[in-house]
Amino acid sequence: MVRNAARQLSEAGHQIRVVTIAYPGVPSHEVCEGIEVIRARYAPERLQILGSEGGLIDDIRRSMVCKLLLMPMLMSLTFHILLHARWADLLLVQWIPTAVVALPSKWLFSKPLVLHSRTYADTRFWRLVYRILLPKADGVIYNSGDNQKQTQLVFRHPKTTVIGSGINLTQVENVVQRQSEGVVKIIAVARLVEFKGLEYSIRASALLKPRGINAKLTIIGDGPLRKAL
Repeated sequence: MVRNAARQLSEAGHQIRVVTIAYPGVPSHEVCEGIEVIRARYAPERLQILGSEGGLIDDIRRSMVCKLLLMPMLMSLTFHILLHARWADLLLVQWIPTAVVALPSKWLFSKPLVLHSRTYADTRFWRLVYRILLPKADGVIYNSGDNQKQTQLVFRHPKTTVIGSGINLTQVENVVQRQSEGVVKIIAVARLVEFKGLEYSIRASALLKPRGINAKLTIIGDGPLRKAL
């Protein structure tokens, strides 16, 4: 998603620089499709495991090592953003909690900060995070109208918009040619809750048959909608 957003902004004439965390075996600096990518190192390479195999929050919950690595990671990200924020016209944070590493650059260089919300404020922890960080943003992008509606109940930000997490169709334009045994096999992996939008996967799959495409949709996950599906 970040790749597609950065690429499309770059194609529209904007200069994009992505700052993220490092992973084992991945260079700390490279240019991908004309976009500069900086990966902040925060530990010896073999220990740069935060978010490498799943969600960052899940990693921290499960592993004491990840808990110990959290502060070095945040400090390294903050430092690298400070190094590169001076030239920027806008700081775009792709996950609400990581706004904490962009705030020093916002305050020091007086840069506008836009947050991209893809997580519902549906637990005590997330409501606290949103109440603390949303007021510090100059604008908020939500991935759905429902997310916008529910989060605005927690904190009513005056400047918000909705931009769905779409896909670049050119990445999947040849999928029909790679179908197996005449069937396009689609797998949707998600927690089985309403806001994951699995109903749209089902509706989209139903639209394929009238277009002459034989498709099979497999949904993998667990949650309160399991029996209904």
